[in-house]
Amino acid sequence: MALQLCNLVSKNLSCPRLVLTVALAFLGGVAASGQERSVTERSDSLPPATKTSKPPLRKGAGNYNLQLVKSNLTVSAMGERDPVKFIQTLPGISSGLEGGSAYFVRGGNLGGNVLTLDGVRIYGTSHLFGITSVYSPDLVGSLDFSVGGFSSGEDNLTASHIRIRSTEEFSSKSGRSASVSNFIIGGSAGQRVIGDRLSVFAAARIAPVKAEWNLLKGYAAEKSEYAACISDVSAAVYDLYAKVLFKESSRSKYALSFFNSHDAYWYRYKDSEDNALWGNLVVNLEHDWNSLEGNNLLGVSYNRFATSQGQKMFSYLTTNAMAIRSSIEEVEARFHRHRKRSGVRTLSWDAKARYTVYNPGSSVSIAGEGVVFPTYSPMGNNYRKTASGMLGVQEEWNSPGKYEARVAARASLSAFMPGKPSKAEVVASPEAGVMLRRYLPGNFCIEATADYLVQYNHTLEGVPMGWSLDMTVPSCKGFPPEKTGQVYTGLMYSWGCYSLSAGAYAKRMWNLVYYSDATSLFSSAMAGWEDNIDVGDGWSKGMEILAERTGKVLSGRIAYTLSKTDRRFGSVNHGVVFPSKFDRRHILNVSTEIKFLDNLRTEAGITGFFTYQSGTLETVPVGREIAFDIFGDRIVESNVFTTINNYRMPAYIRLDAGLYARFSKDRHPQYLGIGVYNVLNRHNPCLINYDTEKGEWRKISLIPLMPSLGYRLEF
Repeated sequence: MALQLCNLVSKNLSCPRLVLTVALAFLGGVAASGQERSVTERSDSLPPATKTSKPPLRKGAGNYNLQLVKSNLTVSAMGERDPVKFIQTLPGISSGLEGGSAYFVRGGNLGGNVLTLDGVRIYGTSHLFGITSVYSPDLVGSLDFSVGGFSSGEDNLTASHIRIRSTEEFSSKSGRSASVSNFIIGGSAGQRVIGDRLSVFAAARIAPVKAEWNLLKGYAAEKSEYAACISDVSAAVYDLYAKVLFKESSRSKYALSFFNSHDAYWYRYKDSEDNALWGNLVVNLEHDWNSLEGNNLLGVSYNRFATSQGQKMFSYLTTNAMAIRSSIEEVEARFHRHRKRSGVRTLSWDAKARYTVYNPGSSVSIAGEGVVFPTYSPMGNNYRKTASGMLGVQEEWNSPGKYEARVAARASLSAFMPGKPSKAEVVASPEAGVMLRRYLPGNFCIEATADYLVQYNHTLEGVPMGWSLDMTVPSCKGFPPEKTGQVYTGLMYSWGCYSLSAGAYAKRMWNLVYYSDATSLFSSAMAGWEDNIDVGDGWSKGMEILAERTGKVLSGRIAYTLSKTDRRFGSVNHGVVFPSKFDRRHILNVSTEIKFLDNLRTEAGITGFFTYQSGTLETVPVGREIAFDIFGDRIVESNVFTTINNYRMPAYIRLDAGLYARFSKDRHPQYLGIGVYNVLNRHNPCLINYDTEKGEWRKISLIPLMPSLGYRLEF
């Protein structure tokens, strides 16, 4: 029956039943898939497109240039251009549950990935429970992705960094755009106000969740008993970005930007009311100026992120209400100086100071005249304050055609302030990063990176969808900072329009957190989340291969990863090493683009994407044991487990295809993309659930064949 996963999520996962209401029913995936074990959900369908300038994907060892995302060659949900979907296809990356934005870099945790917009960290990175990214593609001026060889200005991370710089094209000309896809409506506008000196830009999107539900609920109710029990649905989903740019002179400019995103959902299911919401609020002021010595940037920002989940259940004479809340409020000042010292040498300095207030909490109440004793535990404030600082310096050498090198060092200091009478806990940690590229005769290049990284907060990860409902807490005495050491070495070869790189990495991780209650987060509302965390270590090693062709007619990319990732925690699996849930041993991604029309007014082509991935790991019982209860008068059966993550799911295989077209390239450009996700309609199992009625474990698939549509107009 379609939507079986709804019941699984509502009982066992960290978000209420609303997840499937939005991610499946709202997105048009509530129809039965034709197999009882499968449920449907809006897919990360392939929005086909093209590249114009075809820049190389590899920017250097451990770095990728993703500016091509502005040209739409990405794997994205609902026809939207989404760089995260593209990142999930790169070597060294393991994706989370199908359709979500979760990605795990070289065996690291999801919380070790950082996304910054103009230097400010965005804590809540997704809309619609991880289905798509939280920011409009229209605001992206450039986008880089790093997995190694980090610079001196990149701190408080252990896995990867997505760096987004907002567009400034609007400062030289006026421009407007409007776009629509399966589920999101967006637009942007830029305008010069005082010549070339003062310009304004704004981009906004909205997802009409409630309208789509009202349109589809009749059909959903016919196909699913679960959907028929949903009522009183309401939702609000949007993001807004605005920027004012003032050019004081040709060498000095100021930028004031504002970013706000909001996801809120409410609905009623039978005898319960569920809600979930999260949102970002960022205000950022930057001053960028050039001098004879080099480039300088000074920034000050205010950042707030808040998330909450709630559920109220009504039974006979009893009302049971539970809620979980988490917020982060941060003020940061940062400085960067970039100075060219000689023909091949460049020196940079970085400094940051931030003050962060965390406020995680939970509450529970049971009231009424039923058999359960009344209980009341209020939410209350649980402020946890930290102050941190970072000083960094790096030296770069760049001799074109000969070598590139960078050595970066950072000194980080973090003070956790629990309040009186406890004293502040101060942790100081050195960090470093090294990158080397040596060009050899015959178009060969040797690459190597090495990093030692420290992160001063932990993400208590729930369902691996990449949504923004996970709780973030600061590091302290009981939960020391996460640390990572990694090395990579490889060889790159390029000829004409082809490039090939192959390398191997080894990664060691310390102080990782294991959240044992991640699959039933509401249960921790009674016990407190601190009681369900264990701290341990991790290891990962692997081989990465990337082959790319960029041509006028045919372009393509093949990415392959062979890896192994393990974890060890003292109170989990008896302290014995066990494989990570997303230890996908083999990952193969193949992307192609064929342009069959290209003239002054029209450009059109077809795209394809194929992926093969080893299945994720689940924990299943190996048998049943029989015993008597404490009174000795009744037989009790229980499951017998051997180790954590002892069963590997079947391989994940998917084929996507699409068609794109650009019209009127010289005046009022338009873009139209039509994609088909999962062309083979293959039901890839990604979860397992125990059917209590039939007494058997069942595999659950999420997304069958799914179309997508995207249209964009510039005027």
